[in-house]
Amino acid sequence: MIKVLVANADIKQNAKYCNTLANDKELEITSTTDGLTTLNTYLELKPNILILDSNFKDIEYTDILNKLSIIPDDNECNTIITTDIINGQLYSTCLSKVFRILDKSEEFNELLSCIEYLKSKNKIEKLTETDLNFLFIQLGIGLSSYGSEYLRFALYYCYYHPRTLDKIENVYNIVAKQFSVTNETVRSRMRTALRHIKIPKNNYILGLLNELKNSYISPADFLEICSSYLYYIKNKK
Repeated sequence: MIKVLVANADIKQNAKYCNTLANDKELEITSTTDGLTTLNTYLELKPNILILDSNFKDIEYTDILNKLSIIPDDNECNTIITTDIINGQLYSTCLSKVFRILDKSEEFNELLSCIEYLKSKNKIEKLTETDLNFLFIQLGIGLSSYGSEYLRFALYYCYYHPRTLDKIENVYNIVAKQFSVTNETVRSRMRTALRHIKIPKNNYILGLLNELKNSYISPADFLEICSSYLYYIKNKK
């Protein structure tokens, strides 16, 4: 079961969310209506998905976000914020656990869409830094260059968001924003990191890179093949 915590001081809206989500038999729903109970429940429950509203009176929702950011758990970017207004205070808040910020005037279907995505992510085995480093060592890619750092982040992102690979420019843009550099810098340094790649023998999926070795392994080819490979080895039954 995927654990969902609905945290909303508006009793009617809280009930609406809970009653609708209860129709999904894959979800286990818990609700809270004040900030302190939300924090305590999160610590006890460690939910896979948190729907956090901005209307608490006892604790500011931004303070809740800051406190949640230092709680050690495996649920990264698991929080959907619902709010009437975004003020400047949010921009000084740690958003490491925030997946989406939704205006409550938006269609309820937008919230359901976010939950569906987070559900699918929770069904995928977690990809670790060790998994990525081991793959890079197999391929002879250094671990300390800017290019390899960009590739690791991009591979991690594409593992969970495979549709991003529909356009490689989307990937460059995401990495560029993460590291505060230009798209061209990301592209150039990724290409440099892939220049001396070594393909391991007797590995069918990674062996597909051999088809490209005589010409050029582009970041797009690398990310598509290696994200598929990682998905296969992490999720095979």
